Amino acid sequence: MVYVKRVLKTPRNWLVHSMALLLQSRLEFESSKTVDKATIQLQVLVDQFDGVVERDYDVRTRMRYAHLLAYPPQHELKRELGRKWLKIGSVASALLLLEPLQMWDEVVECYMVQQRRQAAEELVRERLAREPTPRLWCLLGDLTRDEQCYRTAWALSHYQFTMAKRSLGTKAMAEQRFQEASQHFLDALEVNPQHGSAWFKLGVCALALRDYSLAQRGFVRCVQLYPDDGEAWNNLASVYIKLGKKREAFKALKEALKHQSERWQIWENLVVVALELGEFFDVINALTQLLELREKHVDVQVLRLLVRVVSDDLAQGRSQRGSLLHQSLDELLGKLTAKVSTNAELWALYAEYWRALGNMERATAYRQKQCRALQVADWEHSLSLLRPLVTACEALVADLFAFQDANALYSARLYVNSVLKKALVRCFARMHLLSSAERL
Repeated sequence: MVYVKRVLKTPRNWLVHSMALLLQSRLEFESSKTVDKATIQLQVLVDQFDGVVERDYDVRTRMRYAHLLAYPPQHELKRELGRKWLKIGSVASALLLLEPLQMWDEVVECYMVQQRRQAAEELVRERLAREPTPRLWCLLGDLTRDEQCYRTAWALSHYQFTMAKRSLGTKAMAEQRFQEASQHFLDALEVNPQHGSAWFKLGVCALALRDYSLAQRGFVRCVQLYPDDGEAWNNLASVYIKLGKKREAFKALKEALKHQSERWQIWENLVVVALELGEFFDVINALTQLLELREKHVDVQVLRLLVRVVSDDLAQGRSQRGSLLHQSLDELLGKLTAKVSTNAELWALYAEYWRALGNMERATAYRQKQCRALQVADWEHSLSLLRPLVTACEALVADLFAFQDANALYSARLYVNSVLKKALVRCFARMHLLSSAERL
């Protein structure tokens, strides 16, 4: 694109300028942001042959660099434009170009998009009666869903027209005949190994058959041909997990997230794999992303493991307070508790985290929030709701004695007494709460 822009900056010849505009159109058509602009530019290049070129440029000027440039003839340019109109959904515009050129394969595709299946089938059968081609037989197979049409196309091409085999594979795959489908894709790829979609479908079939070696081969070739295919990277990671290759799965998941960062399922897979590999920074980052993608998403088991890792690191002297891992975990817990303020397990983890860091003031504050979160509707009349509240109160008392703050102890005593008065129906709860009150 850089060279094209340089040529377009100072155009000196009509044909050179037109070729540069054509190349720019082709490059911009690959981007969804500029696809409309690229199509209109190609339309302008086609329209300039309607008397404009002959009027403004003589034959000598137009033909000066013809032998040096691969500028297509007018009918090829119209065919390319028609295909582009078809790809962006402007079927009527495509037909206006393709029908006068008698490009029947593309015309049939336009009829199929317009749901004019009867007209498409009549046209295909008419063309087959005059001049049968593998492409027409495949189109007839698409219209009638008859596998024999694809086999006829394959045989007519002397086993070289790979679309026939890919169509057979796709149909067998849709009917869950995965063994047969994988063989069709292998036959097609033996002739044309540069078809990324066929490699992807081969990998899917192999996954269904639990042939993980073949699945790995399929998805690896797919991402080699299309490195920005996030779905292929994600499937490749699944294959690596099945094969026990966790490090390769971790790398594949990170590649997948470069192209499909909005898919929370991939982030969850990354959490599991990163935990097994001890990549805790990636675990924290994935949990942060999940919180953004899935409102109020809390994975208590993973968070408990992270808190335990931090506690063990401090206890064994492998890290110090204020390290990057601690800061990241603190930021994550802060975001979680801000969005999910009624999850008692989350407040308990936050309290344990600050207790491990030696900050008993914050630990007791979060322990109190844990107790309040457990006081849900009718808690004083349900033993199943009272048990965790009593356990939390005992943990609060233990933290307060470690804190040794008189004001906090007095406040906690009032709180435990208030809970004791409300727990009127369960002697067991009263006994444990009385024990906590006596300690206070």
